[in-house]
Amino acid sequence: MEILATTVLADTRGARFALDLGAAIGDELVINVLDFETLDRAALRRVVDTDHTGYRLVHWSGRTPDALVDSYALAKRAIADAPNNHLPPGAVVKWDRGLVRQSERERADRGAELWVTAAVVGSSTVAAFTAVEVGRSAVDVGQEDTVVVGEHRRLGLATWVKAAMALRLADERPSVRRLSSTTAIANTGMRTVNARTGFRELTRRLLITANIADLAKRLHPPLGAA
Repeated sequence: MEILATTVLADTRGARFALDLGAAIGDELVINVLDFETLDRAALRRVVDTDHTGYRLVHWSGRTPDALVDSYALAKRAIADAPNNHLPPGAVVKWDRGLVRQSERERADRGAELWVTAAVVGSSTVAAFTAVEVGRSAVDVGQEDTVVVGEHRRLGLATWVKAAMALRLADERPSVRRLSSTTAIANTGMRTVNARTGFRELTRRLLITANIADLAKRLHPPLGAA
């Protein structure tokens, strides 16, 4: 391993400590939450009922339908297009069918499922999706990726799938209290989508990276070093 990547709360002693140790700031991240106790179902329903001619909503949990898995894997790669000031090595995975199936098995082994709501065009092309990891007794759930593939952008698909996912969770998992989402400050488009679907800002964090060899030298200087 060469790089340590983690997050720290912005404007805290922890952040200053990390910077004093030589860590570099990548992105500033906004942690947003959608509270289900105050969920505006009517507003979300209006979004979901908006006509998107040529597209249809498809939902699945656990295993991705065979007819969609290859297109879904390609769509997952499009996360690399999101505005970010910095991405650590390996942050963007070259998803394919095999990796999708492996990820599904690993989640199942730890008692979790990935719930996906996708906008599909034609019979098997995933144009956009949002994904949430849900455990067996989930109370607070975390947003994974929300992605719109290049040629399908600026059509309101991200808001559409996120609103549909929120209603799906509310209807099928009444134990869920809130959904959290992490978005880069630079990603103004997705921050707007979050606001449209009822998310509120909870806090901000800094994505930081540090070279492990340099960090080790700072923490454990050679004997005799000043």
